[in-house]
Amino acid sequence: MSYSKYKKTKTFCILPWVHLEIQQEGNTYPCCRSQFNKPLGNTHNNSPEEIWNSSKLKQLRLDMLNDKRSNYCTDCYKIEECGGTSLRIRHNLIHQHDFDLVEKTHQDGSLDDFTLKFLGLRFSNICNIKCQYCDQNYSTSWFADQRTLGINPEHLNLTESFNSKSDLLDFINRVLPTLDSIYMAGGEPLLDKTHLVLLDLLIERGRTDIQLIYNSNLTTLTPFNQNVVDRWKKFDKVIIDVSIDSHEERNDYIRTGSNWKKIESNFLELKQYKNIITRVFCTVTIFNVLTIVESIKYWLDKGVTEENKIIFNLLEAPLIHNIQSLDSKKKTQLTKTIQDYSKYIFQNSDLVGAMYLTNQLKNLINFMNLKDTSHEREGFISKCDKLDKIRGLNWRKTFPELDY
Repeated sequence: MSYSKYKKTKTFCILPWVHLEIQQEGNTYPCCRSQFNKPLGNTHNNSPEEIWNSSKLKQLRLDMLNDKRSNYCTDCYKIEECGGTSLRIRHNLIHQHDFDLVEKTHQDGSLDDFTLKFLGLRFSNICNIKCQYCDQNYSTSWFADQRTLGINPEHLNLTESFNSKSDLLDFINRVLPTLDSIYMAGGEPLLDKTHLVLLDLLIERGRTDIQLIYNSNLTTLTPFNQNVVDRWKKFDKVIIDVSIDSHEERNDYIRTGSNWKKIESNFLELKQYKNIITRVFCTVTIFNVLTIVESIKYWLDKGVTEENKIIFNLLEAPLIHNIQSLDSKKKTQLTKTIQDYSKYIFQNSDLVGAMYLTNQLKNLINFMNLKDTSHEREGFISKCDKLDKIRGLNWRKTFPELDY
């Protein structure tokens, strides 16, 4: 199959031929969007090479070659049905020169070579903030609150993607010859000591041509009293998708433990480096969607980002935080607000940026109106009240538009 032929299907994705996503507990998936399915395997029990030709991954390759839908790809199907550009579409374009690997697939879906071009890696669940829609699986900062909420302490554990740091680094050394890019998330990747060790390894091995991609809360640029920018400056290209969900007090509530002023300062500091690209990675939830236009205006006015560097991650679960749980009146009001702002963008922004951002806003509206899950509101109020009592916060005061 060639790159040009893939467009004839709505199911084919190149990632199972070039990529593995290794999560913070070792569970391994075809990509980051498939993490709520059964894992292909676990690095604590299987080597990545074994997982590469696991029964599940072999079947996924065969399904794609036969234009058959897979549960692993549900998120991409939904995004495309809403008119969005899915991970599948983006990576087929990014890896268009790797389609020759597909021809090497055996009849059982296996591959002789472990040609890993793109690695997704979460070092651990170490994190210094506790986002409202997150939990202990992705943030150690949630542990104390979860104990108060009655979660079994046996479920509150530090998790790591490999049995040891040396196992992880040995794996990186094995795949270095074919590796083009590494996507790092968490937890918070900058707060795991293995992250700095990995950067030092890549620099030592002369692989500063590898593209580094991060999903980071950017609360610090000096983890362990070391300036990570000193290492980043040695790489050809570093992309940082900064997880911010609003601005000022609203952002610090949603992402409890963060400091907006510090994040904004770090954002602006990184703009002076030509090899470092920063983007806003905004998880859209019931907390921020009604003021999303206000936040976009703030980010643009402050020079934090540009129209074509805002990425919306439309949260699906927990359902109490999904924007589909808004009532019909709020949805109607928001739709009009976004439509009016979209007109403004075209009048006051460059055409490329305007088209990119308005398309994302259109996808947001389409997703919001796919379902009516307003019955989840009672659960939302209950959860917020419980967390506010623990954290000394007040969601009604911070988000008066949600107190209806």
